[in-house]
Amino acid sequence: MKKITLAFILLATLTTSALAEGPDPVKLRFSSLGVLPVSLPFLTGEVQNCTDQAITATVELAAPETWKLHKNSLTLTLEPKARVPFAVKLESGRNASANAYPVTAKVTVSGKSYSFAQQVPVTSAPYYKVTADGKFDDWKESIPVSFTAKSGKTTLSTHWNRRTFSLLFAVEEEKLVRQGEAEAIDAVQFAIAPVEGKERFEYLVVATKEGAQAYQLVDPDTTPETIAQKRALKGLETDAVDVVVTRKEGVTYYECNVSFSKIRDYVRPTEGREFRLGYIVHDADKKDVRQWSVFMKKFDKKPNTFAHWLGETSATLYDGRTKWGMCSSRF
Repeated sequence: MKKITLAFILLATLTTSALAEGPDPVKLRFSSLGVLPVSLPFLTGEVQNCTDQAITATVELAAPETWKLHKNSLTLTLEPKARVPFAVKLESGRNASANAYPVTAKVTVSGKSYSFAQQVPVTSAPYYKVTADGKFDDWKESIPVSFTAKSGKTTLSTHWNRRTFSLLFAVEEEKLVRQGEAEAIDAVQFAIAPVEGKERFEYLVVATKEGAQAYQLVDPDTTPETIAQKRALKGLETDAVDVVVTRKEGVTYYECNVSFSKIRDYVRPTEGREFRLGYIVHDADKKDVRQWSVFMKKFDKKPNTFAHWLGETSATLYDGRTKWGMCSSRF
């Protein structure tokens, strides 16, 4: 079997020119950081071999000027169609207030170069007890993560404590379509899952004329057939999520406290614990679904990654679950 040789060289300086994502024969994506750069995490990701031949070796990485990587080069071997993870530790790094770190990679295969660019965020929830009251006083020590879709910007902040996992979605949009105002409505849909396994807990939060309502769409016993159906929301109401929806100056805020009581056997509230979190935002009047997974350069389209429901904005969905961490504090 013929082998293709690549060079995988890691550089710690940021190039100024924009790099387009490369097509076959390889794909590359970076994962989010588990802690802030000042805490010296690993820069991680994976390379996918898109060919039917085994390939061996190399990429040029460009990281922010304030970062220094431990290794400048490494060699990978990929079997046909295989994905291989990589990890390079930061020897030094500075935090950015926007929590978005531009990293690029240029992969050369048989004399041809393929370029990839990505904004890498930190995805971690500091310990703090949040009261869902629409005042936002409890979110000053969170680590917000933002991304922009065609219909606008979405920012997510997270916290955790022994009883609840807290999420604050800030959705920039021209109009809030509440439940009962139209057939298609605005909503935030999110899933919490263990790092390994197919189990997940999936919730939907919407604004109502009276305030807000949470629904549970998926638990570990929900079948794939049920997930694929467009179900009515009536009967799926849950008290496992305390949610308050407010709107200020063109931004809709969904403040949520998810009880650990039902998910504790799958995701335990413990410092240093990792789990997976995915979310999408339904912007009904713009007919757009904002997908966190697209921002994170996920490889796979998976139509049943999120459950379907009557009133949703339809879209082709990608695998949206990203590793998230629970930490003791921001620093």
